[in-house]
Amino acid sequence: YIKKVPDIKKVIEPKKPISYISDLKWEEIILLPDIDPFMKRIWSFYRETGLRRAEPFMATLEGNWLIVPPDSKTGRERAVLLTPELKKIFQEMQSSWNVNKKPRSIQDYYSKQFKKACEQIGLDRHFHNLRDTYATRQWLITGDIYVVSKKIGHTSVTMTQKYANIDLRRLVQDFPSLREQVEKRVETPNFTKVDTQMVDTTALSYLQTDSQSYNFTRVNAGVV
Repeated sequence: YIKKVPDIKKVIEPKKPISYISDLKWEEIILLPDIDPFMKRIWSFYRETGLRRAEPFMATLEGNWLIVPPDSKTGRERAVLLTPELKKIFQEMQSSWNVNKKPRSIQDYYSKQFKKACEQIGLDRHFHNLRDTYATRQWLITGDIYVVSKKIGHTSVTMTQKYANIDLRRLVQDFPSLREQVEKRVETPNFTKVDTQMVDTTALSYLQTDSQSYNFTRVNAGVV
């Protein structure tokens, strides 16, 4: 038997960094030639809305608002404003669900295809990192962790605080498409951002929406 209780020291495990997807890597994914263009549009939808993987399957469309009902994880309803481009993608997603089976199997397929695309460009990322990317970009744009927390549906701002621990200079370097918006926020005294849906127009500008085709075209490059 041990006669004396040994001293036990807690080992502080370093927190894992946020695994977002930079503009450069996102562009590489979008331009992969052997990935279904429709699948790329679905990934774009998640990246631009910050929705959890299962939330579109539960949500209902009311005008331009996507209403996500309360669930066991959050316990509260959330409304996400969709641009015309995102609304069309969501409607196309809904149409594809009608000819498939269980929602869970569709979600798994989304994840597997995204992982496959990331592996092709040598990137270690998962489907949930699309949501991390959305939150990181929102933090970069607004500089308000409470706004970010509300947008992604966290029940506590403590859960969102991790996105505020990333060096701003690094984020500006990884997301050059947002540089102008960040400079306005940083340089303007008492700058406040209207609480509207943020969409990276640079990212969406090379997504040409067509009811019968899904062509991804790079701006000024003519790459399809």
